[in-house]
Amino acid sequence: MVIYPSDIKINAELVNESVEYLNYEKNRSRKNAGEKINDKLKFEIDSLTIEKIIGNVTLQSLQYYFFEKQPKNKYQIKYNKENKSIEELTDKVKVDFLVSYTDLQIYLNENGMLKLKFKLNFYDIKNKKFLLQNYYEADENNEGGMWGCSESRFKCIVNNTLRIGTEEVAKKYWNK
Repeated sequence: MVIYPSDIKINAELVNESVEYLNYEKNRSRKNAGEKINDKLKFEIDSLTIEKIIGNVTLQSLQYYFFEKQPKNKYQIKYNKENKSIEELTDKVKVDFLVSYTDLQIYLNENGMLKLKFKLNFYDIKNKKFLLQNYYEADENNEGGMWGCSESRFKCIVNNTLRIGTEEVAKKYWNK
């Protein structure tokens, strides 16, 4: 299960740039949908946020990493707007693990480089224990490959957050 991040803190001087990035992603999604866009998809695109992008792409990336391998379970994505505890979120769900990003902050470092600091949580539901609870920092460097991001430095910090998060979860899962 992936929990959508909530309340990303964005420094005031970066708000306009984050809006530009979201508009770019919304326009790209509309273009990809083409003429077959329905009301539900239009609503999803119009309500797109950085939090939704991180949650959705994390889920897709983990499904890719674990394709035809364990864990063979249903994947879910959820909001946690009520700030429920891990126990409340995982009660009565038929999944093995929970992945969440918390304490997200987007800021400029002292050299003017865009950064996204976050805490990655990987929780084993069956054994009721955290496998990962670490802080990481993504930057605006273009790593290329499937995480390429030449369109915007905001896309780079989002893609690098996803790259770090999904790689760390996959490494921890395979080495647990």
